[in-house]
Order: sequence, then structure tokens, then C-alpha cells
Amino acid sequence: MSFSVPRWIKILAWLFLSALVLAFLLLIHLVTSFVDNGFCVLVEKRTISSVPGLEFTVEDSQCGFTGAVEAWNISVARSSGLPSWFGWGRTDIFRARSETDMTAVVTAIDPHTVRVSINRVSAVDFAKGRWEDLTILYDIGGFRYPSGPQSQPLSTY
Repeated sequence: MSFSVPRWIKILAWLFLSALVLAFLLLIHLVTSFVDNGFCVLVEKRTISSVPGLEFTVEDSQCGFTGAVEAWNISVARSSGLPSWFGWGRTDIFRARSETDMTAVVTAIDPHTVRVSINRVSAVDFAKGRWEDLTILYDIGGFRYPSGPQSQPLSTY
């Protein structure tokens, strides 16, 4: 007497085995990504409204296994109207990493220009030079962007 497994059970078994293999590969990818980059936890969120009509938000996230690397993000939005109440319309203008505490100060130079002063960063991921009709200048740890005696290249867009 021979025992035969129905075809649909074989198909279900192969589908289950394929799903298990894909889940294992995804797990390997996530673990290697976590080991390389770590994970980030939002530690502090501050709002700077020193410029009339604009609201700058500075977010500090600690990344890595020990939280040794801090990721900083600065965003801007108009400070009036319904969208600002819900945090809509916010645009990231600066992102950097640092091993030490970073202090950000936003100062209005004229109605269409602001200076973002930051004491120190290890690496700048990006820095926008313009947002809508606003020109953004950066003074980062002793060098100024886009112009100055110790001008350093930043990636802007």
C-alpha cells in the first residue's frame, strides 16, 4: 500500500518553506543593518521661534548601541495657521552627527536671511541653503558656509 500526499499539501509546504527562508533573509538583513548603524532614540525636541513668522525645530536623537553618536536634525515651518498646529509643512534643512552635545542658535540677519550657528559637529549629512524665500547661512564650529575665510564644502540642495 503506497501513501500519496495530496498535491495541495505539497504546494502549501513549499510556500511555507519559502516564507521561512525569506523571513530568515530579512532577519539577517535587519541584524546586519542594526550592527552597522545602530538604532536611534529621540531624546530632545526643542522649538526655536527667534525669527518672526518662522518656527525652527531641533531634534536630538541618540544612535548606536551605547548612544555615543548623536544625530541632529533642524527643520523649519511657518509658525502661523492650522498646518503649524499639527506639525505639517515642516521641511528638514540640516542634518548632522556629533559625538558631543550640539547647541543650535537661529538668528535673523534680515527678513529673508537667517544664520544657523552650531558649536560643533562630526559630520554634516546635508544642509539646505534655501527654503522658499529664505536664505540659510551656517556657522558651524568655527567655519562658515557658504562663504567665509575658512569655507568648507557642505552638500547643499
